[in-house]
Order: sequence, then C-alpha cells, then structure tokens
Amino acid sequence: MTGRKKSSRRSAKRKFEGGGRSPWQPLLILLGLTVFGFAVWKFTIWVMSTKYFNVREVTVSGLRYVKENEVKAEVADAVGVNTFKLKISVYEERLEGLPWVKEARIYRELPSRLQVDISERELLALLNTRGGLTVVDSEGNLVAPPRVGEIYDLPLISGCVDGEGQFLEAVNFLRAAKTLCPQVYSKISEVYFLGRNLNLYALVDESAKRVKIGRGFYRDKVFKLWLALFHSEIDFNSFAGFDIRFPGKIFYTQN
Repeated sequence: MTGRKKSSRRSAKRKFEGGGRSPWQPLLILLGLTVFGFAVWKFTIWVMSTKYFNVREVTVSGLRYVKENEVKAEVADAVGVNTFKLKISVYEERLEGLPWVKEARIYRELPSRLQVDISERELLALLNTRGGLTVVDSEGNLVAPPRVGEIYDLPLISGCVDGEGQFLEAVNFLRAAKTLCPQVYSKISEVYFLGRNLNLYALVDESAKRVKIGRGFYRDKVFKLWLALFHSEIDFNSFAGFDIRFPGKIFYTQN
C-alpha cells in the first residue's frame, strides 16, 4: 500500500509541475497555421501581380527550317505578361500548328524569360505532283511547299497516279532505307512509278542507274541495294540498272 501511495504522489506531482499537455497548445498550433497560410497567400498574390516576373525575353532553340520570327510571332502576346499567369500548353499547341514543327516545349526561366525548344519534322522526300512540290516527312505527312531559297537534299517521289496507295508505298520504301541504311538512302535521287503497276523505281548514284524495286519486303531490298552499291565488284558503267524484286537475287540490265 505504501508503494502505491508514493507512485500516486509522484504522478500528481508531475502533472502539477506541467508534465501534461497545455490546453492552449491546439490553439497555438491553429494560430501558427493560420499565420503561415496568410503569409503564403500574400506571397502568392505578390508573385502573380509583380512586374518582376513579367516576360521580357523569348529564346528559341532547335530550328533548321522554321524561322525564329515565326516562332516568336506565335508567343508575342506573352511578352509583358506575368509568367505565372501564362498557360504554357496553349502556346505549345499554337507552335505545333506550324507546318514544320513536330513538337514544341516551353520552359519558364525565372524571373523573366521563356525558353522555346522546337523539334522539327524529320523530312523524308519531295512529292512531285501537278500542283508542284511538297515536302513529305518520315511519317508520310505532307508538310508544306519547299521554302524559296532553301536547298533540300531529299529524294523525289513522282509518277503517283493511283493516289495515296502509291504515295505510301514510296514513303515506306524511303523510310526503310533511311532507317536501316542512311548510306543507301543518300544515294537515292528519285523514286517514281510507271503507269499503275505499283512498282517502285529508284535512280541511284551519280550515274543514275534505274533499279526496279517492286512492292513490299523493303528491309530485304534495302539490304540488297547496300550489297549491290557498296559491296559489289561489278562495273556499273556497263549496266543500265538492276532488278531486286525477287528474293535472294539481283538481276543486272545491260545498256
């Protein structure tokens, strides 16, 4: 009994000396949170309204065919606006509406700069139609007419009389060549069709040899082109061209 009385006295003494939680503690915590929230609110208002964060400069990277002034024209109305008030996605969508732009990303560089990173479309060929020339990208999209004064080191697609079917065949062949063997792709000056037979022909190398490609199995045919052009001991000067339509064979055409 004596031990219990001593223990009770020690517990009571601790409570009396302030060992328990103060009844003011929740109120102090609430007051602290209120003051902190008010400070954050006031700081947010200041950030959103101060001219210190107004956009003063726009820098652009990744350009080859797109003109810098075209890009800046699309974001011109952002200059002078508080950077935190801008909806960046709206400007990115605007830029991706430009024919040559595949993807646009805009980054805030505080306090007052916008950095625009442009990824242009990967150009594949020039489509020759009655309406003139049109640049084609690697996904088969018709991008835009060539820019005046620009030089495009791209093969030509011509003779498409059956519309999209032939056009996409040409795109598939050129895309396979560019992806699998850029060395072969660089030697192709033209892919064209004769009539409606859906056969592809390529004018290859400086001597403009005609190569009958045929339809489909483009991976294998690109490999055969690579063998014929770069690993063959045959004198091309004595041939008008060659035929790689048939599996495992290359036929040469006499002049």
